[in-house]
Amino acid sequence: MQPIVDPSDSPDLKGLSAEQLLKVFARYEFRDSHGHLLENCQDFLTLIDLATQGKQAHEYT
Repeated sequence: MQPIVDPSDSPDLKGLSAEQLLKVFARYEFRDSHGHLLENCQDFLTLIDLATQGKQAHEYT
């Protein structure tokens, strides 16, 4: 199986802010079993917050 997104197009995720990480993952258009975008999943948003602790906070509303 070949990747849909060329890995060379993917940025280094280290050091990105929560907002930047959300933009990276948004372009993949991941969806749950109900068709909801990953960026609308509270568990994913919590994971982003944990991954970016100590960086500028981002409001998810």
